[in-house]
Amino acid sequence: MEHNVRLELEIVRKMKKLLDSPEKWTKGATAKNSRGEIISSRDKDAICWCLVGATRRCDPNFHFLTYEIFSPVMEGFVKTVSIPIWNDAPERTYEDIVELLNKTEEYYTAN
Repeated sequence: MEHNVRLELEIVRKMKKLLDSPEKWTKGATAKNSRGEIISSRDKDAICWCLVGATRRCDPNFHFLTYEIFSPVMEGFVKTVSIPIWNDAPERTYEDIVELLNKTEEYYTAN
């Protein structure tokens, strides 16, 4: 898929805003509600999201897959081709998520 830098930058910035605190990020589900139940990432009761869920929430028209958003910065940063596996890894931290979002925003800002 051809990159639409402006739209991808907009989506990444929305994701950064959505995931602006550790409590708003999760593993093992695209989204959860306040009771910790797995729900749709677009559900109005969602309070936390993984990277895939955040992409779906911030790109309502499904312009891009999560991999497409992050592919320009994944090499050398994400050691797997699967964002869900990377997001859900036991050693993954909220700081890692923020770093990936920041690197992605920097990439799209520069291009």
